[in-house]
Amino acid sequence: MQIHKLPYTQIPQLSSTDIAYQLEDPRLRPFYQYRPALDAFGEIIQKKHFEADKRNVLAKLWRAQYTGMDLPPLVEKQLEKIAHPHSYTVTTAHQPYLFTGPLYFIYKIAGTIHLSRLLQQHYPQYHFIPVFWMGGEDHDFEEVNHLHLFNKTLTWEDFQGGSVSNYTIESLQPVLEELYNILGESPEADELKMMLRSAFQPQYSYGEGMFRFIHALFGQYGLLVLMPGAAEFKKQMQPIFENDLFQHDSKKIVDKTVEQLIAAGFKNQAYVREVNLFYLETNKRDRIEALDEKYHIVSGERFSAGFSKKEILHLLETQPERFSPNVILRPLYQETILPNLAYIGGGGEIAYWLERKAQFEHFGVPFPMLIRRNSVQLIDTISKEKMNKLGISISGIFEAEEELIKAYVINNTEVSLSFEEELAELEATFVKITEKTVQGDPTLEAMVAAQKAQLFNALDKLETRLMRAEKKKQETAINQISKLKEKLFPGGSLQERYESFIPSYLRHGRAFIDFLVEQLNPLEKDFWLLTED
Repeated sequence: MQIHKLPYTQIPQLSSTDIAYQLEDPRLRPFYQYRPALDAFGEIIQKKHFEADKRNVLAKLWRAQYTGMDLPPLVEKQLEKIAHPHSYTVTTAHQPYLFTGPLYFIYKIAGTIHLSRLLQQHYPQYHFIPVFWMGGEDHDFEEVNHLHLFNKTLTWEDFQGGSVSNYTIESLQPVLEELYNILGESPEADELKMMLRSAFQPQYSYGEGMFRFIHALFGQYGLLVLMPGAAEFKKQMQPIFENDLFQHDSKKIVDKTVEQLIAAGFKNQAYVREVNLFYLETNKRDRIEALDEKYHIVSGERFSAGFSKKEILHLLETQPERFSPNVILRPLYQETILPNLAYIGGGGEIAYWLERKAQFEHFGVPFPMLIRRNSVQLIDTISKEKMNKLGISISGIFEAEEELIKAYVINNTEVSLSFEEELAELEATFVKITEKTVQGDPTLEAMVAAQKAQLFNALDKLETRLMRAEKKKQETAINQISKLKEKLFPGGSLQERYESFIPSYLRHGRAFIDFLVEQLNPLEKDFWLLTED
């Protein structure tokens, strides 16, 4: 593959906050601690104090999560090293999208592995472990239950409620069979089928299946996958959870930060509640709400009878695994249970982390380096050939479809479709007409202006009709441009937010993953385009 890079400012699909962070806009500087740069990690390491008892819990529970699995040498090494005081993690996270979902899921992980390698070279006296945090407690099943592949959408229709990671997967088997049929027959397809069949066996939960599938894709590069729902992990968050239930400090602090971000010219990202915890039960994950000195479990419009302060505190102390943090507390949870130095996330994720710095300071939790994941546009051989034929450049493909069509028509017509020169001449003529008219009768100036506006408007309509007529002549090429744009930007969105990694894997096999791990450096600040040779 050939690598092309563009500045983020040339990508209109990205948010202003996203671009501002990549450009190190000084307005955002108060909202993060470290510049995303390799030489800043020395300071982070010195400030990251991770207690031995937490490290022991992490080492024990992580080892247990890998019980019974075939472990590549690098994973075995990571599980041993995590117990050592000079070992640190770099982390990315996401909900367990169906079979990894959109491409950026893969890009995040590949970049995290690459960063851990860079750190190992730069700071050889320490050990660095790339981590994927499985956000499986999220109950938004409709967000994770589908996969877009070859103009088809595979959908798992079995809403069970509660933590997605705990879903049973007997009902997933027909979706897998549909996927196997789509994959077809090839050595690369057989590799994927083998990984999927091994991971999504009926006796596993969905979270366990995704754990095993991600491990099959990335374990050989040393990635550790973490399922963070264990009671011993949640126990470490008890003081922060108590504060959220009773003092609501996170709401006060984050609301103030959001006000500051808005004043600096940026939008808020997440809504903060007084209580930012959910209550987990079998097939349920319901919001906790404090009302009239009671703690109610809210399911839709229904309220439970409610727990007293003493009762909810007893539950937190005895069954901490039932308490699930929302997006306001999840970053604190991650940084509490991991010896983590950096978080690699997308533009939206970085935006909500920017709302958290003061919250971290309040609770005495070290704030990690925030690193924007690599964004990548894949351009396959067929698409590249069409771009060349249509005269569309690598950077030009990001332009709006109508602008591309207009440029193509203008460049491929035998007559000029613009009255630009004529309008310039008319403008000069009307200047003279206006001067003469005003000299004779100043009250007629408005009439001259009206006549000019009428003429210019008529010429504008004529120009539009000429363009429309020429478009009809160029209809075949215009349809090709439209299809090309839809293929590379499905629904007008970036490809990485929609398409699966599977088509690229079927074309290139394991070499595609190898390439991403070797090349994607999230510390680089350009948008990547990969074109097939």
